[in-house]
Amino acid sequence: MHITQFLMHITQFAVRCSAERDSDGVPVGVPSILQSLESELADTGSLSSADGAEGAAPSGTNPAAWAATIGFVAGLGLLLAGGYVFQEPIKAFLQFFIDAVDEWGVWGYVAYAAVYTGLEVLAVPAVPLTMTAGVIFGPLAGTAVVSFSGTLAAAIAFLIARYAARDKVGG
Repeated sequence: MHITQFLMHITQFAVRCSAERDSDGVPVGVPSILQSLESELADTGSLSSADGAEGAAPSGTNPAAWAATIGFVAGLGLLLAGGYVFQEPIKAFLQFFIDAVDEWGVWGYVAYAAVYTGLEVLAVPAVPLTMTAGVIFGPLAGTAVVSFSGTLAAAIAFLIARYAARDKVGG
Protein backbone atom coordinates (compact mmCIF):
# COMPACT_ATOMS: atom_id res chain seq x y z
CA MET A 1 0.00 0.00 0.00
CA HIS A 2 1.43 3.37 -1.00
CA ILE A 3 1.53 6.28 1.42
CA THR A 4 -1.03 8.15 -0.67
CA GLN A 5 -3.44 5.21 -0.42
CA PHE A 6 -2.89 5.04 3.32
CA LEU A 7 -3.61 8.78 3.68
CA MET A 8 -6.79 8.39 1.60
CA HIS A 9 -7.99 5.56 3.85
CA ILE A 10 -7.32 7.60 6.99
CA THR A 11 -9.15 10.62 5.54
CA GLN A 12 -12.15 8.52 4.55
CA PHE A 13 -12.17 6.92 8.00
CA ALA A 14 -12.27 10.36 9.64
CA VAL A 15 -15.12 11.46 7.37
CA ARG A 16 -17.08 8.32 8.17
CA CYS A 17 -16.53 8.78 11.90
CA SER A 18 -18.08 12.22 11.73
CA ALA A 19 -20.79 11.41 9.16
CA GLU A 20 -22.27 8.00 9.98
CA ARG A 21 -25.09 7.96 12.54
CA ASP A 22 -27.61 5.38 13.69
CA SER A 23 -31.41 5.72 13.41
CA ASP A 24 -31.54 7.97 16.50
CA GLY A 25 -28.92 10.35 15.10
CA VAL A 26 -26.17 9.16 17.44
CA PRO A 27 -22.69 8.79 15.84
CA VAL A 28 -21.86 5.21 14.96
CA GLY A 29 -19.11 3.70 17.08
CA VAL A 30 -15.59 3.52 15.74
CA PRO A 31 -15.40 -0.31 16.01
CA SER A 32 -18.28 -0.77 13.56
CA ILE A 33 -16.71 1.71 11.14
CA LEU A 34 -13.38 -0.09 11.38
CA GLN A 35 -15.11 -3.40 10.77
CA SER A 36 -16.88 -2.03 7.68
CA LEU A 37 -13.60 -0.58 6.38
CA GLU A 38 -11.82 -3.90 6.86
CA SER A 39 -14.52 -5.85 5.08
CA GLU A 40 -14.65 -3.33 2.23
CA LEU A 41 -10.87 -3.46 1.80
CA ALA A 42 -10.93 -7.25 1.88
CA ASP A 43 -13.76 -7.45 -0.68
CA THR A 44 -12.75 -4.78 -3.16
CA GLY A 45 -9.26 -3.65 -2.30
CA SER A 46 -10.47 -0.05 -2.28
CA LEU A 47 -12.76 2.18 -0.29
CA SER A 48 -15.92 3.93 -1.33
CA SER A 49 -16.42 7.61 -0.65
CA ALA A 50 -18.11 8.79 2.54
CA ASP A 51 -21.46 9.38 0.85
CA GLY A 52 -21.61 5.74 -0.25
CA ALA A 53 -20.69 6.31 -3.90
CA GLU A 54 -18.31 3.71 -5.25
CA GLY A 55 -15.35 4.49 -7.42
CA ALA A 56 -13.46 7.11 -5.47
CA ALA A 57 -10.55 8.47 -7.46
CA PRO A 58 -7.49 6.26 -7.24
CA SER A 59 -5.02 7.68 -4.77
CA GLY A 60 -2.35 7.85 -7.46
CA THR A 61 -4.32 10.59 -9.22
CA ASN A 62 -5.34 12.52 -6.12
CA PRO A 63 -3.76 15.99 -6.43
CA ALA A 64 -3.97 16.71 -2.70
CA ALA A 65 -2.10 13.52 -1.83
CA TRP A 66 0.57 14.28 -4.41
CA ALA A 67 0.88 17.87 -3.16
CA ALA A 68 1.27 16.66 0.43
CA THR A 69 3.92 14.13 -0.58
CA ILE A 70 5.83 16.64 -2.69
CA GLY A 71 5.57 19.24 0.08
CA PHE A 72 6.94 16.80 2.65
CA VAL A 73 9.85 15.74 0.43
CA ALA A 74 10.62 19.38 -0.49
CA GLY A 75 10.52 20.45 3.17
CA LEU A 76 12.82 17.63 4.19
CA GLY A 77 15.16 18.49 1.33
CA LEU A 78 15.23 22.16 2.35
CA LEU A 79 15.95 21.22 5.95
CA LEU A 80 18.85 18.98 4.95
CA ALA A 81 20.19 21.52 2.45
CA GLY A 82 19.96 24.30 5.04
CA GLY A 83 21.85 22.16 7.55
CA TYR A 84 24.56 21.49 5.01
CA VAL A 85 24.85 25.09 3.76
CA PHE A 86 24.81 26.63 7.26
CA GLN A 87 26.85 23.85 8.87
CA GLU A 88 29.79 26.05 9.86
CA PRO A 89 27.74 28.94 11.35
CA ILE A 90 25.65 26.43 13.30
CA LYS A 91 28.78 24.72 14.65
CA ALA A 92 30.31 28.08 15.54
CA PHE A 93 27.18 29.21 17.41
CA LEU A 94 26.90 25.93 19.29
CA GLN A 95 30.55 26.06 20.31
CA PHE A 96 30.14 29.70 21.42
CA PHE A 97 27.05 28.81 23.42
CA ILE A 98 28.68 25.79 25.10
CA ASP A 99 31.74 27.88 26.02
CA ALA A 100 29.57 30.72 27.32
CA VAL A 101 27.48 28.37 29.45
CA ASP A 102 30.65 26.84 30.91
CA GLU A 103 32.16 30.27 31.69
CA TRP A 104 29.01 31.75 33.24
CA GLY A 105 28.76 29.13 35.98
CA VAL A 106 25.33 29.26 37.64
CA TRP A 107 24.16 31.87 35.15
CA GLY A 108 24.94 29.34 32.43
CA TYR A 109 22.19 27.14 33.79
CA VAL A 110 19.80 30.10 33.71
CA ALA A 111 20.84 31.02 30.15
CA TYR A 112 20.43 27.46 28.95
CA ALA A 113 17.03 27.20 30.62
CA ALA A 114 15.93 30.48 29.01
CA VAL A 115 17.02 29.39 25.51
CA TYR A 116 15.46 25.95 25.98
CA THR A 117 12.18 27.44 27.22
CA GLY A 118 12.01 29.97 24.40
CA LEU A 119 12.65 27.38 21.72
CA GLU A 120 10.10 24.99 23.25
CA VAL A 121 7.45 27.71 23.27
CA LEU A 122 8.22 28.32 19.59
CA ALA A 123 7.71 24.57 18.96
CA VAL A 124 11.30 23.90 17.93
CA PRO A 125 12.11 20.22 18.48
CA ALA A 126 13.87 19.86 21.81
CA VAL A 127 15.70 16.55 21.35
CA PRO A 128 19.03 18.15 20.34
CA LEU A 129 18.79 20.62 23.23
CA THR A 130 17.92 17.86 25.67
CA MET A 131 20.91 15.76 24.64
CA THR A 132 23.17 18.82 24.74
CA ALA A 133 22.11 19.58 28.32
CA GLY A 134 23.33 16.16 29.37
CA VAL A 135 26.67 16.73 27.68
CA ILE A 136 27.17 20.24 29.09
CA PHE A 137 25.88 19.80 32.64
CA GLY A 138 26.08 16.05 33.19
CA PRO A 139 23.17 13.61 33.40
CA LEU A 140 21.65 14.72 36.72
CA ALA A 141 21.99 18.48 36.38
CA GLY A 142 21.08 18.30 32.68
CA THR A 143 17.91 16.36 33.51
CA ALA A 144 16.98 18.92 36.16
CA VAL A 145 17.51 21.89 33.80
CA VAL A 146 15.56 20.21 30.98
CA SER A 147 12.70 19.17 33.28
CA PHE A 148 12.35 22.65 34.72
CA SER A 149 12.64 24.32 31.31
CA GLY A 150 10.16 21.97 29.63
CA THR A 151 7.61 22.48 32.40
CA LEU A 152 8.06 26.25 32.23
CA ALA A 153 7.66 26.18 28.45
CA ALA A 154 4.46 24.13 28.73
CA ALA A 155 3.05 26.59 31.27
CA ILE A 156 3.91 29.55 29.03
CA ALA A 157 2.37 27.86 25.98
CA PHE A 158 -0.77 27.14 28.01
CA LEU A 159 -1.03 30.75 29.15
CA ILE A 160 -0.56 32.00 25.59
CA ALA A 161 -3.29 29.66 24.35
CA ARG A 162 -5.55 30.49 27.27
CA TYR A 163 -5.34 34.28 27.22
CA ALA A 164 -3.49 35.72 24.22
CA ALA A 165 -4.67 33.30 21.51
CA ARG A 166 -8.04 32.27 22.94
CA ASP A 167 -10.06 33.59 20.00
CA LYS A 168 -7.82 31.90 17.43
CA VAL A 169 -7.69 28.61 19.30
CA GLY A 170 -11.46 28.53 19.67
CA GLY A 171 -14.04 28.66 22.40
